[in-house]
Amino acid sequence: MKFPRSKKEFLHLLKKFGAADIEAWVRERKAFKANDVYEYLFLHEIWRCFENPNDSSFTNERMERKRARLERNPRYGDPTQFKIVEKMRAAGISPSDISTLILHAQFDLAHQFLYALDDPNIGKDAELSEAMKLGVYLEDDSDRPIKSSRWSCVHEMLRHARPSSYPKV
Repeated sequence: MKFPRSKKEFLHLLKKFGAADIEAWVRERKAFKANDVYEYLFLHEIWRCFENPNDSSFTNERMERKRARLERNPRYGDPTQFKIVEKMRAAGISPSDISTLILHAQFDLAHQFLYALDDPNIGKDAELSEAMKLGVYLEDDSDRPIKSSRWSCVHEMLRHARPSSYPKV
């Protein structure tokens, strides 16, 4: 797919990638900018890392595959997770409900991380917070940040980048 160069092409990309809230991208963006595409693709990639209750990782079969992988290579995690999930499943909690809980925790973490990039608020210390200039920028061919490409309030668009295959959070 070629890189979108217009609002119409951007909307086509949003539809192709299955964005659930296309209207929010139209509503929040008065005029099309290339930054919109980069921001959406970045947020879309974050969503692909989230647990999806519609395709739960906590079914018995998937948990057994994870357990076998961990036994083969202990660097892949901590076996404590299996005990916790087994307790939850024994208590009658469905794989979908476990996934929903995980999805909300992942969303909250990503939202706070993205917010911190824009407004670090270091331990409520105004001087340190002001000195810490974080942000997401595009880079030129020499790997220098392009000042006009700084994303702001990207955390506010995380919810709107949700793929339609995921439930609302």
